[in-house]
Amino acid sequence: MSNTIVCLSQIADIECATPNSIDPDPPGVYSYSSDPIVYQNGEPLVLNIFYWQVKGPNGDYGNHEFTEEKVLESVALLNIQYNPYNIFFKYRGYDCFETPANLPSKNYVWDNVLQEYVCETVSGAVDPDGYGIVDRCQIQDFWVYSFLNGYKHNDAINIYVPYGTIGFGGVAIDHGSNKTILPISKINTLTAYHEIAHNFGIYHTRSADEHTTRDPFLPNGDPNLEFNALKAGDMLVESTANSGYLFFDANGQPYYPYIDANCNYQPGFETDETGEPYEIFPEDIINNMTDAYECITNSFFPSQIIRMRETIVSDNNLIPTITDVASLYEPYRGAYNLENPTAPDGVPLFQPGFDYSFIACSCESIDVSCDFPIPYHDTSFQNNHTVISSFDKYYTPYTNITHPNHTAIWIAQLDDPKTRRCWDNWNTDAHNGTVIKFNDNVFNANVTITPKDSLQINDQNLILNLPEGLYKIEKNYIDGSSQETVIIKEN
Repeated sequence: MSNTIVCLSQIADIECATPNSIDPDPPGVYSYSSDPIVYQNGEPLVLNIFYWQVKGPNGDYGNHEFTEEKVLESVALLNIQYNPYNIFFKYRGYDCFETPANLPSKNYVWDNVLQEYVCETVSGAVDPDGYGIVDRCQIQDFWVYSFLNGYKHNDAINIYVPYGTIGFGGVAIDHGSNKTILPISKINTLTAYHEIAHNFGIYHTRSADEHTTRDPFLPNGDPNLEFNALKAGDMLVESTANSGYLFFDANGQPYYPYIDANCNYQPGFETDETGEPYEIFPEDIINNMTDAYECITNSFFPSQIIRMRETIVSDNNLIPTITDVASLYEPYRGAYNLENPTAPDGVPLFQPGFDYSFIACSCESIDVSCDFPIPYHDTSFQNNHTVISSFDKYYTPYTNITHPNHTAIWIAQLDDPKTRRCWDNWNTDAHNGTVIKFNDNVFNANVTITPKDSLQINDQNLILNLPEGLYKIEKNYIDGSSQETVIIKEN
């Protein structure tokens, strides 16, 4: 039934080409729960994600622009979508590759004998675009090409970004997988959320064989009426038997009878394959896995979210992509400078899509070096509870999201009360400073204040040359931080 959609040019650019599987669920993997507490209280699941720019022959990318900023926007939006479900993405970078010219040309045509669409090779015709534009009939060939040529990371979800597709808007290689094709026009849209959900084991809510009943105590003797929601369609009870399916008028134009032109819900009923009726609800229409493309939102049923999480921790293709929560506290680019932490080049940059607070911290009271950020699990440093900088999950420009020296990191989405990874490096020279002498050798207002320039405040013999007494030495750094040291100088 779903095959009747894909050949229509009106919706070809948004149609998902990921086919529903006919394989039953593996035993013991899925709970089929719909209780949101299950994922709300679940451990954070963090997955590596990597992007591939797929070029045509000779590096052709049409008239499109591929930039890391677009990629980072995609990672940010995926995190914004999935973080409420305790699913997180760690950006691991991007790469590109060229694909060959003169691939075999194929047409997607209806086969009257098989009663389905098939791919037919066009004799004597070639496709000059390589996989820069992926045709629906080239999808399987592309998966083989990317595998044989090493364009795949086993420890990451691989997003392949050609500059165009024909006959579909996106496709995942399978349900429970780590490979997806998204054209450049779709990496920052609901299509990306949709295809990633397929990677995480979620099927389309449309179905040709799921029965209406949600009574698990059926069958009642009639196999056409028995409860089969957990082994047909999307294998879930929350979605209706065939929710979110498009219809077509006499002219072949797609329409959805339960929404108007403004995506407002219109009450209605549908029937399953046996003729049993069921009601269509607004949540069926807006779900991200339906065919109501113009009206879907970033919405999933709780049972879909739970199934995603259960797929991630059990699927052999996804398990290697899982990384630890500590990776979210590491920069995706740049480095921490040991000798000169205020150097402007190579600063540590953090991926967008999170609510960050960088909070003043100090390692002065602990016997651990923080010249580099202290390890994730060590929270023994002093949290000074002063926010030095902060960025919300929608923040741009991305190059400003960096880790300032003398701060620790707090990420709101992780629901962690602790700040992590204090960086408290004082190896750089001070910009200037002050020496304050307490003339009565007690802390009071009777002081002598002596300003010092950069050479004077960084003089290695500064303390050695001071007369005996009580002092406070203040050092000011070019990044705006300051350091105070109280000493008692005795002969």
